[in-house]
Amino acid sequence: MEQSAGSVHVTNLDDFVAKLVSTGKSSFISGDKFDAISSFLRNENTNVSPSFKHWVRKRKFEIKDLPALGIKDVLVCPAKAKKEVRSVTTAISNFNRKKIS
Repeated sequence: MEQSAGSVHVTNLDDFVAKLVSTGKSSFISGDKFDAISSFLRNENTNVSPSFKHWVRKRKFEIKDLPALGIKDVLVCPAKAKKEVRSVTTAISNFNRKKIS
């Protein structure tokens, strides 16, 4: 049976995201890791390892509501600052130059 172009695209996209999630340098997290992080943030007595607790706190994960977008319970993590930003212009310039790979 031949797949439609849309289903082929979805399959290719799923494969691509799976590869990104499996690398250590990804901005994506797996569903299991999402569940563990959100469970820990909702209840810090959750049974997880001390290293996992440290990792979550170090990266400053939070669960936020974004009412302007109509979204609730969003897992957010601030981006790492590579160097001190000296001005707003520099910050915007650095943002625009980020390479998406």
